[in-house]
Amino acid sequence: MAVAGEAVTVSMVWALSGEPIAAMACSPADTVASLRGALELQTGLVGPWRLLLGDRLLRGSCTLHSMGISEGSIVHVVRSKPNLVV
Repeated sequence: MAVAGEAVTVSMVWALSGEPIAAMACSPADTVASLRGALELQTGLVGPWRLLLGDRLLRGSCTLHSMGISEGSIVHVVRSKPNLVV
């Protein structure tokens, strides 16, 4: 596992098709929310979506390291419905 200051590369793929979206360079100390934001900036894709590592839903405020993301991890992206306020 990388040291907190070292960059790791994470592959982002569509969950249903397995089609690659992007390879993201990030730090294990980055949050899931910052990874999501970087994905939007790099690809121009706008959510809402959920990020999964295996069968684990990645929570926005957690660090990548705490969620088990390391060099070469594959994060699956699932489109989700927007939260509607009624």
